[in-house]
Amino acid sequence: MKRLFLISIIAIFFVDVALGQVDKWSDPKLNPDNFTLLDGVKRKKIEKLKAEGREDEILKREQAAKDKKVYSVFLPVVAYNPFTNLILGVGGNLSTKFGDTSTTRFSNFVPSYTYTLNKQQTFRLNSNIYTNNNDYYMFSSIMWAVAPQNTFGIGGDNPKEWENIVEPSTMKILVRAYKKVKDNIYIGINYSLDWKYDLEDQDAIDIQEIIRNNTTASEATSAIDQEYGDGLSNFWESEGIDYSDFNSNYNPENAEMLQKQYYYTPFGAYDTGNVGSNVASGIGVNFLLDSRDNVNSTYKGAYVNIAYTYYAKWLGSTTDFHSLLIDGRYHIPLTENNRQVLAFWGMANLTFGDVPYFSLPRIGGDDWFASGRGYTAGRYVGDKLLYVEAEYRINIKKWFGMTGFFNAHSVTERNGGFKYISPGAGIGFRARVLESRTDINMDLGYGKDSSTGIYLRFTQAF
Repeated sequence: MKRLFLISIIAIFFVDVALGQVDKWSDPKLNPDNFTLLDGVKRKKIEKLKAEGREDEILKREQAAKDKKVYSVFLPVVAYNPFTNLILGVGGNLSTKFGDTSTTRFSNFVPSYTYTLNKQQTFRLNSNIYTNNNDYYMFSSIMWAVAPQNTFGIGGDNPKEWENIVEPSTMKILVRAYKKVKDNIYIGINYSLDWKYDLEDQDAIDIQEIIRNNTTASEATSAIDQEYGDGLSNFWESEGIDYSDFNSNYNPENAEMLQKQYYYTPFGAYDTGNVGSNVASGIGVNFLLDSRDNVNSTYKGAYVNIAYTYYAKWLGSTTDFHSLLIDGRYHIPLTENNRQVLAFWGMANLTFGDVPYFSLPRIGGDDWFASGRGYTAGRYVGDKLLYVEAEYRINIKKWFGMTGFFNAHSVTERNGGFKYISPGAGIGFRARVLESRTDINMDLGYGKDSSTGIYLRFTQAF
């Protein structure tokens, strides 16, 4: 009911705005490309120079604006959530063109670094690079992180009480390179490396310590129930674990064996890639249709990426498995001056074989970490994921805009089938800061079970 109310309010708001400004949707002077957040500052500076009679300086500034080739913005990041505590960092967007400006799309580099009071660190650098006339295109994503993650096990409806803290360090590199073979059609190859090291299941370690510190099975059971009675005990009950041999097998010196057999965690229930170190290293092939007019903020065009990757032991991978990603997006301008845009996103992320836990498809695990607004990244995990989203974007006035979005996703259960659908919805705010269509984006998302999220980024979600 809350979700329906939120969506209704969004719809009413946008309809009201549209009806009040119908005559402004075709005025080319009101195209969002004509405004940025810094226009007022620039205008006041020009007025000051005019008052001082410095016409030569004004001409220099105007020429510099025409000759400008690199557009960049970097801003501090301050956020908070109960899991990470206070988040501090910096993020930004650098955009330029590597070729004829009239025929070559903008390339962008989007870095970020965050540090939390819980000593979690994450560095990311994503980029889209187009060569002259868009003849070649490369997408890359680099991530390094030392950050505990809250996991809930495999499936699309695991309760919040099953939260399980896992502490992996991560080094991740993804590169897809393409060559244009026809207008907007590309083929290419990809390489992916996802290395998890110092991987620890903190809850499992704590349970093992409880067993070591108690001399009898009843004492250990009581201590475990006291610590996890409101959470993981529900998981163990759902697993139907047979504790009849726990007393006879009990020996504090066998704490690890006892924990894995009788008190395994939702993370530990999946037995691939859940301890120590794990490497997923793979190569593959890509197909791409890309007619987007701008990668920072798209008004029109389509994007369809199909990428197959084979992860093999001979490439250094811990296990052999396959992945198939199908990612499609379509943008429709609803007005002549691009002040209203309707955008659609559909994605299927499918894996096959002996897949490590952190290589499984998960919400928020896409190329730009943008799927599933309204949910914590990794909230739902399965060996296959299906995802859809629609977003309505409207320019309210000059450099300021808003969005309303709705998404839904489903992941496979441990038995391999799809069962649950998780919807999300919300609103977003946009501030155009650079002529390269670089926006500061802040989104507020709401999902099922009172799940919420606040998201800050320097490109559109899709």
